[in-house]
Amino acid sequence: MQSLRCTSNRNSGAVSRRSATPFHSTGSKINLYHFRKGTAVLSPVAMKSSPGKQVTQESSEYLVKYPAWEGIQYELTQKYNIKSISPRQVMEMIESGEALLVDVRPKETHEESRPEPAVNAPAFRIINMDQQGGGVTSMLKFAVMKFNGVTPTEANPEFPDLIQEIAGDQKVILACTQGGTLTPTTTFPAGKVSRSLKACWRLLYNDAMPADRVMHLEGGVKAWEAEGFPMI
Repeated sequence: MQSLRCTSNRNSGAVSRRSATPFHSTGSKINLYHFRKGTAVLSPVAMKSSPGKQVTQESSEYLVKYPAWEGIQYELTQKYNIKSISPRQVMEMIESGEALLVDVRPKETHEESRPEPAVNAPAFRIINMDQQGGGVTSMLKFAVMKFNGVTPTEANPEFPDLIQEIAGDQKVILACTQGGTLTPTTTFPAGKVSRSLKACWRLLYNDAMPADRVMHLEGGVKAWEAEGFPMI
């Protein structure tokens, strides 16, 4: 069975299922839609009372794109059991040679300021229309982000390969500026999205790394700096 990525009909208010896109398999049943700007994306929520739709891994769409955050958070916690670890734990693992700290922020941000032992493997790249030319999607993202005062970025399709090249047999601990959280709160019932958490999901979904070798820096670069660990 396949989950569906549905588009809404503005005139009738109906939801069209003609564009079907499989999501990643969790073995769970799902039948809850998350609406985002005219689209509805099935999120993996266990439903005992309904046969729902099972998600599959047959489509290549999510090998580059990201689904709704609720689906990512569900898989990171329920399927992959990703660990968020403190800056002190990260330093201990780095010193022992067990792990590598990876800054997943764009190269330009990494070069401005970063944890001293971190290497850069951008999970997202800054959209530069002058250099890239860009397709329609990139142009739209660029325009919307610029309008909202946000640096325009898009997913970096080379990210999984970069991690495989630099990791060797080490574990990787992914970091971004704030870190985000997988823990639900009143304000953020599905946790708080971050680039490093999305990057963790990307590696696992693409089978670039096994789940026991992928971790997340709790609190991100901000927490690392607050602990007094070396920065450049």
